[in-house]
Amino acid sequence: ITNRTSQKVSVAWMVPGETRMPCTPEEKSFFSVYPMQCDIKPRMQAEFTLSFRPQSDRSYEGGILEAVVYQKMNRTFRLVDLKRFTPPWTVSCRGLGQTGRMRNDPSLDLSEKSIRCRACSPGQRTYQVAMLTNPGDTEISFQFLPPSDLSGHSDVTLGDLSTVPFRAWPPQGLIAPHQFQLVIIEFAPTEARNQDAYVASFPIVVDYNVGRPIALRVSGRAWKPDLSFCRGQPSVTFPPTCAGIVSSTACEVRNLSEIPVAFECRVPSRYRSLFWFPSPSGRLAPSESCTMRASFCPSREETFSAPLYCVSRGTEDPDDAIVGPLRGLTCIEVPSPAAGYVLQLVGHGKGPALSLEPSSLDLGAVKAYDVVERELTILNSSNLTVHYTLETVFLGGPEAPASGEEALRLSCSEGNVAGRCAESLAITFSPTCRGLFEYNIIVTPRGTSSEGSEGNAARGVVFTLTADVQFPFVQIADLRTESMTLQPQSMMWTNFQVDAINEMYRGEVLDAERNFQKVFGTDEKKRLV
Repeated sequence: ITNRTSQKVSVAWMVPGETRMPCTPEEKSFFSVYPMQCDIKPRMQAEFTLSFRPQSDRSYEGGILEAVVYQKMNRTFRLVDLKRFTPPWTVSCRGLGQTGRMRNDPSLDLSEKSIRCRACSPGQRTYQVAMLTNPGDTEISFQFLPPSDLSGHSDVTLGDLSTVPFRAWPPQGLIAPHQFQLVIIEFAPTEARNQDAYVASFPIVVDYNVGRPIALRVSGRAWKPDLSFCRGQPSVTFPPTCAGIVSSTACEVRNLSEIPVAFECRVPSRYRSLFWFPSPSGRLAPSESCTMRASFCPSREETFSAPLYCVSRGTEDPDDAIVGPLRGLTCIEVPSPAAGYVLQLVGHGKGPALSLEPSSLDLGAVKAYDVVERELTILNSSNLTVHYTLETVFLGGPEAPASGEEALRLSCSEGNVAGRCAESLAITFSPTCRGLFEYNIIVTPRGTSSEGSEGNAARGVVFTLTADVQFPFVQIADLRTESMTLQPQSMMWTNFQVDAINEMYRGEVLDAERNFQKVFGTDEKKRLV
């Protein structure tokens, strides 16, 4: 027994009837150990002598030997809590012995002559169960010898787990008459061979007859992750897409290996505004395929290209996972193999084809404070969906008021038009004063606009709207008086200031005048004046 710790330990063998109480009155140990108890220094070893004490003649007998190991200097539970208290360890081994030859030839039946383990990646483990049956009337013993390689590789060493990655547990034991024993076959490869399988043969010695072993053939494959993207095509091409519109294409991912694989697709950050995957990762079972959706959104009329990096790794089967303290003893320190793939994403951004119907509109004479509603039709003559934005530019005129920008309202500021379809745009015009109103409504496809309104007009479609807003007013056309002395009409026109009154009637009504007309009472009117 080797002490691999940094502290001194004590070893005590548990022998029924000697160092521990027997479980049943008839329980007796077939073996004795000397010394029964001893101390082992740090990083040192101790040897023990094992004696076989058979109970009957011409039979095979065996049992489990247990040794309890604990630290020589250990705190008791009265001084520390359970988290700091170090419990003892149990080390066990199996002992077998025979007393002379058997009176008949033993027979051992195997449930399967050839066992195929499930495929896995290097560093992982898979397990299969073989059943050994004793059909005879006497007890028999079995022992698994180191497996021999049958795959035909020249660099194979007998018993080397890196070249022959198979083990059997328990390696030896006894089978009672008409009973069976389950044996676990472990496949733990450290190197991937893909389609080239590991093949080995376990010699099973029955009743110590080394000259006539029974062969158990085992095989298994170790795979690296192997995926196929887009049926082996080096690039993924998107259909022509209008600027600002998102298009998608299907990318088939197939698992060519016999192990479950997890993969992840990555696009460089500087291209993620153009290309992306809604679900960039996934998991595939052996020989399974799935479809991933890749999205593309161009920003202008141009051909775009970006690399796609895919990384795949083998995943561990949850049925074969080893958890708890045993994982630290059984894990193989082998880095998990990963496979990388590089594809090219190619997308073509196209300019849209929009037109307006009608191309211009003249509302004619419009009374102030009236609401005029019209509809404008946006036509898309291409086969692609177009995303557009709307912008209103007030051009004004020699008689245009400053409030003209607030008189025109549109039903929306942006929208989509499907291929070979049309959309209606509602226009509402509600002026609040007289004057000449002239507007430019610019429909600009997303991604094709330049800076400034002049660039938008050059790239988009321009719709012109004009209106002459009027409001009824009165004018003094003639002036007459009744008096004894007649005065010239021109003198009366000047004395009564008719021109100033007509000028006032032709002008706009001010807010102060509106407030003056709203109030009642002389005091309120004086206060406003």
